[in-house]
Amino acid sequence: MSQTGLKIVALILMLGDHVGEFIPGAPFILRIAGRISAPLFVFCAREGFRHTRDRKIYLARLYRFSLLMGCINRRLAALFPAPYAVCSNNIFTSLFLIFLFAAIQTKTDSSRILQKPAAVFAFINLLTFFSYLFLKELFPAPAVHLLRAALPCVLTSEGDILIFAMGLIFFYSLPDKDKIYTGYTLLCALYRIVTLSARPENYSLVQWAFKANIQWLQILAFPIILCYNNRRGRGLKYLFYRFYPVHIVILYIIGNIIYQM
Repeated sequence: MSQTGLKIVALILMLGDHVGEFIPGAPFILRIAGRISAPLFVFCAREGFRHTRDRKIYLARLYRFSLLMGCINRRLAALFPAPYAVCSNNIFTSLFLIFLFAAIQTKTDSSRILQKPAAVFAFINLLTFFSYLFLKELFPAPAVHLLRAALPCVLTSEGDILIFAMGLIFFYSLPDKDKIYTGYTLLCALYRIVTLSARPENYSLVQWAFKANIQWLQILAFPIILCYNNRRGRGLKYLFYRFYPVHIVILYIIGNIIYQM
């Protein structure tokens, strides 16, 4: 399967996931199947970053769309004060942070500080995180969505540490699929073990694993990733960038109209 094929599969699963998130009464199986979409997008974005001619332009594009989604989420939050589901979706921020770290990691520079990418990235995240905590107290609640996009931080991004760690596994493992399998499986297993300790007493193991806390099911994306044939396909470069905000706005509005009827 080409990179374009992976994107189309991810788009379809993402659409179903967000139908399950925003439309009242939608089958929960859509949310479970939707756990596959984010890993596929991160994987495809990693391939795009690896082959791009200008990484600065790539990062700038992700940041611009992150700001766009922040503005959209802010507007939607003001549109429905008591929504069916809170709209804080912004995968662009998560992708930006992954490839910001990758850009720092791969940059060749005589400066000694840039030879320690983890320290540089940690400093940037601490700076943006505390700036976010300070500024969010000065603005109305809907502005929080825009602040998260303008001041990207792993702890406040969609998927937080799980998505970021997944991106690093893809970054360091490609093109070795055995390394991806090992790292990806360990990550999902570790997430499952850690979240089990937070299981409320009124939830059974099955309810907690397959209803209340399903992020670990992102492991289901791996068989699809194995189908990747290292070919770009038709590209469809801007399909995801355009489809992502448009479908979220449409589903969010439709879902809240149904909810308030």
